[in-house]
Amino acid sequence: MNLTIVATSILLAFISFAQERKIDSLLLKNIQSPIIYPTPADRALFIEWNNIDNYIVKLYNSYGKRVITAIPYSTLHKIELQTTHLQDGIYIAKIFSSNKVVASKRIIIKHY
Repeated sequence: MNLTIVATSILLAFISFAQERKIDSLLLKNIQSPIIYPTPADRALFIEWNNIDNYIVKLYNSYGKRVITAIPYSTLHKIELQTTHLQDGIYIAKIFSSNKVVASKRIIIKHY
C-alpha cells in the first residue's frame, strides 16, 4: 500500500474522530482521567476508573473502525482488553457514560 494513501487514511480517521467527539462538560467537571496501562500494550490493556459508574470502553483502530467494546467488571471499575489479536499501531479508546464520550485516550499496541 502506498505510504501517502496510508498517511491520508490515518489523518482522515483522526479528523473524523475529532469531529464526532462530543464531551459533556458538566459530566466531566468532577471526573478524573482513567488509568490506562501498560503503554505500549502487548497482550492486554487495563483501564481503571474508580470515580464513575456505568461506563463502556470502545477501542477504534486508525481507520476509525471499532475493534473492541468492553464493560468494567461489576464493582471493580476495571476493564481488561485482550490485544493479542490486534495489529501493532495506534488506537483510540473512547470512554462512554450515559451515551456520551467522557474521555478519549490514544493507545499504542506493540507486540514484542
